Amino acid sequence: MAPCPPSGGNLLLDTLSPDILRQLATTEEDHRITDVLVRPDETPRDVFFPHFGAVVSIVRSTESGAMIEAGVVGHEGMFSVHTVITIPAPTGSQAVVQIDGRISRIDAGRLHDRFRRDEHFHDLLLSFTSLFLHQVTQNLLCNRLHPIEQRLAKWLLIIRDRIGRDDLHLTQDFLSYMLGVYRPGVSIGVHALEVDGLVAHSRNYLKISDHDGLRARSCECYATLKADLARFRAAV
Repeated sequence: MAPCPPSGGNLLLDTLSPDILRQLATTEEDHRITDVLVRPDETPRDVFFPHFGAVVSIVRSTESGAMIEAGVVGHEGMFSVHTVITIPAPTGSQAVVQIDGRISRIDAGRLHDRFRRDEHFHDLLLSFTSLFLHQVTQNLLCNRLHPIEQRLAKWLLIIRDRIGRDDLHLTQDFLSYMLGVYRPGVSIGVHALEVDGLVAHSRNYLKISDHDGLRARSCECYATLKADLARFRAAV
């Protein structure tokens, strides 16, 4: 794919001029749900920047194959930031496309040089790193202490904040991987939200019907993560 200046939509890349993006040989790709961008055992050669509407899940797994989502990255960020700010090494995580959309790709070495030479970009990536680490630790707390129904409500709202629409094309199998629970638990949680009119659900499709009701049903983690994201967006 030939290098081209991206059309915009990623907050980090939008801070860079078109000339710099051309120097970085930035490319754009359209990705579908479940596309794997980075595998746990590989050292990423490229860094990925979702555009508005696309979401990437950062997933950890055990030797037995059990999986859980550690965090999500939308148009506010990138994966993997540690490839840029430290010595490149396998992340131990899998980056998988959760919501279809456009994603920019930049060679990790080129981006590392820009990180070292551009003070503003340097500080911005460190700020995003802080945001993402806070999300991971908040999710750790949430997964340990809160019931599936609250976690599901929180997760749906987090995704909506990043894509700007109410309809999600997701299977319950995929939701079970992201939430780290068996599919029957996801089915029960979705049904409870649907009975109360908070969501509408059909095969491979879920739509948020009542934002206020869903916020009331979610745990306090959603408000914390939403405030963190709002502060970061305002500072960019």
